[in-house]
Amino acid sequence: MRPYLAIAGALGFGLSSFIIIGLCAGHNGRIGAIAFMPLVMAGIHLAFSGKRMLGFGLTATALALHLRENHLQMTYYLLFIVLAYGLVQLIVAVQRKTLKEFGLTLAMLIPAALLSVGTFFGQMWAVKEYSEYTIRGKAELTHSSATDAPKDGLGKEYAFDYSNGIGEPFTLLIPNILGGATANFLVQDEGSKTFQALSQSGDNQTANQLAQYSSAYWGTQRNTAPYYAGAIIVFLFFVGMLFADTKWVWWLVSLSALSVVLSWGKNFPDFNYFLFDVVPGYNKFRSVTFTLIIILFAMPLLGLLGLEKLMTGAWDKNAKIKLWIAFGVPGAICLVLWATGGFGSYTRDIEKDLPMWYLNALKADRQALLTSDAFRSFSFIASIFIVLYFQLWKKVPPFAFYTFFILMIVIDIVVVDRRHFTKDNFVRKFDVGFQANESDLEIQKDKSLYRVYNLQDIQNPFGEARTSYFHNSLSGYHGAKMRRYQDLYDSALYSETIETINK
Repeated sequence: MRPYLAIAGALGFGLSSFIIIGLCAGHNGRIGAIAFMPLVMAGIHLAFSGKRMLGFGLTATALALHLRENHLQMTYYLLFIVLAYGLVQLIVAVQRKTLKEFGLTLAMLIPAALLSVGTFFGQMWAVKEYSEYTIRGKAELTHSSATDAPKDGLGKEYAFDYSNGIGEPFTLLIPNILGGATANFLVQDEGSKTFQALSQSGDNQTANQLAQYSSAYWGTQRNTAPYYAGAIIVFLFFVGMLFADTKWVWWLVSLSALSVVLSWGKNFPDFNYFLFDVVPGYNKFRSVTFTLIIILFAMPLLGLLGLEKLMTGAWDKNAKIKLWIAFGVPGAICLVLWATGGFGSYTRDIEKDLPMWYLNALKADRQALLTSDAFRSFSFIASIFIVLYFQLWKKVPPFAFYTFFILMIVIDIVVVDRRHFTKDNFVRKFDVGFQANESDLEIQKDKSLYRVYNLQDIQNPFGEARTSYFHNSLSGYHGAKMRRYQDLYDSALYSETIETINK
């Protein structure tokens, strides 16, 4: 495709809220690995496009850089993309009777992959050795209190703890369709109905308690932020489905569907639990919502491939109908949600016992967030549709069109990114905000060797890190805990802790 369209797609991919939220959460390795995924695919595609030596060099270099970020979960998802691409190329080779050329290309790419893996072999071997002794390895105990304790790999409850609700992937089109991030509390907005309801309650103690239940998010996850692909990118994705070459449509649409289904996790158990039990290595990873990186990769790529075809092909009745369909699907979704206010409950299960006057305020604010973003997304989609349908891009200088096109994509996504990445993230001096309380000071008087077991969050004592700021901690957090330590906690410490607290 022409370079300016490629730039627009690259910005759409790189500025998606998935990337920005990941950086804000400190997942630098994950985002670094994602950054090199398109470059790896570029090398592979060059090799299959007849430029084998260039493809060999770029694939080896890009994959080595990707592996250097040391986030094997993203490497695993990249493997899905590569295998699906290879399958498409194999089918094309069979149809065109070019299996010899397919084999020669593969013969160039396999050494490239081995070369890049060689640059990471030491770290990979260390990870393999260590993982056998962690919760991603074999269980140490024959019997465990955990209901889904596996013989090998993570337990299903832990692995699928973060799973999208069935309708949650619609955040790719409308970021606030479920209210936004769990960390966004409506009570912080003085203009919200929630804030006004609490202010007029007349009971400060009750108001302070209810304020804890003022999160804008009303989905099924306990902690999340919406992954927004961009309304324009979603519209272009439909353009790609209708205009791009069939082989790319099959490759990227199939991957996109798989990405969404995998992100449902425990909310689509028959399929996802089957894969978890059968597919090699899949039970080593958690946070299946991360699989959405596959559709976030596919959407701008297919969308811009389709747009290139649209801009170079004949502008006839058939093309106009296709463009109307591409506009109609996401556009209609946005308009219906804006006009009706949505069809959800706007409440969470943990909120069912809240006072009705407070629930009504929450519902009104959450519905307002949905309708506002639905109309916002429709506006961005309509602006690009008008330009394409009336071929306005032919009536202005190319530079003006490409500037407008790129700016619209950037503005669309960046404005949403700013909801999660604010000026508070830009500080010259970082104050951790941890102040020693009376308990900390009293414990510090003990000069012997000890560890502190913090039970402020009994449901997740191994998810807090504050204790480590002042003491040697018994708990803390790690993504790959030692299996023996976790089994000890599951089989003994947890039950003893509950018994102690109940006393």
